[in-house]
Amino acid sequence: MALQRSVLLGALLLIVPFVTVLPFSGLISLGTRSLVTTNQKTITYNQTSEETYFASTSGLTTGQSPLNLAPRGFGFVAPVGKCAHFSVPVTVTSGTTLNLAMTSTNPANFYLLPTYTIQASPDGCGISGDPILSETNFTAYQLHWTAPENNTYYLIFTGPSTIIILMNDGSTKPVQEMANITYASTTETISWAASSTITNTYTTTTAVTPNFYVDNASTHTMAIEVAILILTFTIPIIGIVIHRRRN
Repeated sequence: MALQRSVLLGALLLIVPFVTVLPFSGLISLGTRSLVTTNQKTITYNQTSEETYFASTSGLTTGQSPLNLAPRGFGFVAPVGKCAHFSVPVTVTSGTTLNLAMTSTNPANFYLLPTYTIQASPDGCGISGDPILSETNFTAYQLHWTAPENNTYYLIFTGPSTIIILMNDGSTKPVQEMANITYASTTETISWAASSTITNTYTTTTAVTPNFYVDNASTHTMAIEVAILILTFTIPIIGIVIHRRRN
């Protein structure tokens, strides 16, 4: 009987190493993994453009040329307490611009009239009617005037005894000449919208350190199968040994 126990104990000791080693045969390790990131941007923009088409033709244009007015000075003597007068005729065409600088040694009066027909006041200082321009008691005056039509205009000066100086300060007259004229015929405005999409894809491959784990279900199944297989061969041997020792 003691011999049978010793044989069974030896059989169990033979089985134990296989059972303890088997769980490690079911270890599983993970491999690598890839991470993909997508970044998408949509850009929309509008644009407007304007196009102008030009045409040209030949014709008469009106320009300006200097008006030759020589500087001049004049003076007049008036009775005490009264005014004398002096007139300067200027013949111009329509569009002529008179730029005249006037100075007087004593305060004087200026009138611009379209005719020489005048009616002076009793003291001779004033002019009746409707002058185009007037300036009273001047010692310095700048005339800037454009003639509306072809005519002879009169610069009338009144005042006490004085000396008056007239200076041409850039007077001009119109001049017609042939020229090639360019002008805008039509203008077109064009508007349009557009959009674009930009997609950036980033792929990252990460190597993961193996992470071992035990598959309990498969490991236990294999251990049981191996134990049964060992017992299948061990028990008959033990039986044969016992039988021989009895005989």
